[in-house]
Amino acid sequence: MTVWNYKRRKELVASLIVIWLPLIYALSIYADLPQLIRGHLPYSGLGMPKQVFIWFLPVLLSVIQLIVCYTTIIKEIIDKQFVHFLYWLVPFINAVVYISVLLYGLNPAFPVFKVNGIMSAIILNAVSYFLTRKIVADQEPAPRVLAYIFGGVGSILFLVSLFLF
Repeated sequence: MTVWNYKRRKELVASLIVIWLPLIYALSIYADLPQLIRGHLPYSGLGMPKQVFIWFLPVLLSVIQLIVCYTTIIKEIIDKQFVHFLYWLVPFINAVVYISVLLYGLNPAFPVFKVNGIMSAIILNAVSYFLTRKIVADQEPAPRVLAYIFGGVGSILFLVSLFLF
């Protein structure tokens, strides 16, 4: 079991700040937002009150970020790039999803599927990169075929999101 050193703590604080930064934008457009924000996009249901959405998502993702960062100290991770990937995955997802849902609340014509599809494709391609590497000392890398599948699905999703949505 490793300890959180100064660099990891600094990176954790920076990632938590990035999670909370979109809240500034949300508060600046608070009056223009509808009373109910559909966090699940155009599917059935009315959504949640804007006060709940604006404050709940950063709190929830901050807790998830703390859990993710804590899991990196439970087992020794050999690949330091993977640690950085884990530390910045949740803030990246938060920034894209939070801002796109806010923009969708302001303008239902906003291409939210295009933005979130491209984000998902980027994450799938990043995961395919790490699948074939030895991450933890006592664990073997995943089969290369699995990485090819993730990379292929990510690339197809990227193209579909870019041109069809």
